[in-house]
Amino acid sequence: MRSPGVVAHVLSDPGTAYLLYLRGRGPTTRLSLRLPEGMWVTDWFAIKTGQELKEEGLRSDGSTVTLTSPEFESEIALRIRRK
Repeated sequence: MRSPGVVAHVLSDPGTAYLLYLRGRGPTTRLSLRLPEGMWVTDWFAIKTGQELKEEGLRSDGSTVTLTSPEFESEIALRIRRK
């Protein structure tokens, strides 16, 4: 993670799905993650409203991928799941 002051908490079903809760100062953060090879869908959610802020697909070759969050003030969640 490349955002001073942001703390991440993670729940996972390894190789299938991951849920990250990020708390701290925005406006954005960058995450570098190593996901298993395959197609994935990422969904960013506003904690206060539950609104989906951004959805995108990505392909992982098993190496590190970098994700950038949408803008947030103090909390945001990221769901990553196999497509």
